[in-house]
Amino acid sequence: MEDAVIAAPIEGTRVHILRPRAHPFRQSTFAFIVLLAPIFTVLYWATVPEGTWLPVLAAQVVLAVALGLIVCAYRLTVIRVNPDGVTTRSWYGRTQDFPRRQIDTLVRLDLNRSSSLEPRPQIFLLDGNGELLIRMHGLFWSPETMDAFVDSLDVPTVTLPAPVTLRELDQALPGVLHPFERRLLERRGDE
Repeated sequence: MEDAVIAAPIEGTRVHILRPRAHPFRQSTFAFIVLLAPIFTVLYWATVPEGTWLPVLAAQVVLAVALGLIVCAYRLTVIRVNPDGVTTRSWYGRTQDFPRRQIDTLVRLDLNRSSSLEPRPQIFLLDGNGELLIRMHGLFWSPETMDAFVDSLDVPTVTLPAPVTLRELDQALPGVLHPFERRLLERRGDE
């Protein structure tokens, strides 16, 4: 699955179907398989001579099915922009519809993380109360796909000129951080 920006006409308008890039997920899947291969090799080596290998096979099947479900869920992730609004399907399977009248502002920025040398682009779609509707991470969405998303929406766009830290982002846009990012800020006061 490569980055996709697909436009299909609907009654004289365009619907944009945006999908995340595949390579971060491919890399994670490959790393997961490479990590588990020697573990299962040793487990089979230790259990086959004794005839107790069936639980190892069951565990391997369960992990393979779980990985397959995760791959399918990620491949089904999509953002659809149409004349009526935006529809998202997260990789958790949750589908959300945001009508145009609910969408107020789009914020583009680069986020500096202490664990990364390069800032990552981020897009936040907010409602009239400043509540987060959609967040696009540059790790998963290509710059071209993010540009297509911005271009497909006719809403005021705020672009921050310089990269920001998590703390600065939390101060500028309260409530847009993921729970794990908030915990990170609470634990580490330096970011």
